[in-house]
Amino acid sequence: MACVSHRRAMAFAPSIPPSFPAIAQDRVDVLVDGASATYGSDAIAGVIKHHPEARLDGAISQLRYTTAAGGKNRYMASQLWGRTLDGGDITAEL
Repeated sequence: MACVSHRRAMAFAPSIPPSFPAIAQDRVDVLVDGASATYGSDAIAGVIKHHPEARLDGAISQLRYTTAAGGKNRYMASQLWGRTLDGGDITAEL
């Protein structure tokens, strides 16, 4: 079972876990067993809890380039923007 901000995350299919951008994660907690007492019978195999960046004011950018044998070059670019307001916060990820 996967949780995002202490709420159960649903996927489109039971075999596909919900995706969560790595740049937007503050931390990830993994409960391998014994979580069914807290989360119910869905958590018998364990729970992955994603904690997103909270109260982000500003932007974070990441660029990555890797090479491998056979010319398999990989590019990755991501950006996270957040703003904290009086009534809550807004976070956007590209």
